[in-house]
Amino acid sequence: MVCWVAPYDSDGNILYDTDWTETCANITDGCPCNAQWERQCTSHGYTYCESIFGSCPVDCGNFDTCYHYGSGNESCATSSGCVCESDEISCNNPDTGLAECYPSEWYPSGCPVFCAHDEMYCSVVSFDSNGYMLWQDYCLNGEANNWWCPVTCDNTTAQKCGTPGAFDEHCVSLS
Repeated sequence: MVCWVAPYDSDGNILYDTDWTETCANITDGCPCNAQWERQCTSHGYTYCESIFGSCPVDCGNFDTCYHYGSGNESCATSSGCVCESDEISCNNPDTGLAECYPSEWYPSGCPVFCAHDEMYCSVVSFDSNGYMLWQDYCLNGEANNWWCPVTCDNTTAQKCGTPGAFDEHCVSLS
């Protein structure tokens, strides 16, 4: 296989505007990596060089890769899906029947809404005590509503402004 060896400066930055060295390598071994600035990674059957400042992705074979948004970690799914970290909630994906992980900070009320292919995601808009916008998703039949979500405000924390049914209609905080 043909490999291109990247040149680096003294801080480990790739010098993109300099000549790269062309070499050959055995496809089973993969390309040679720069020992000072790279590590060899394998993913989905391919071996390649990755910066030492990054990490190699996990190689899960036939299982899916689980991405943990809060920590940035990756892990391999099991036959029942992803195993979540302590700051995540486990939610069942109705299409696959497998567990997926979501940051509990993003979904304090529980798992996100999963809509069918003929539905659209719409939201009820509200505001917290600091005036930050919050929303609660729900599914609405797309065809029956011309694929248009109505502006829906939580009457206890928000009110509608703008022209009813027009593009400028929106929710504002009551406080």
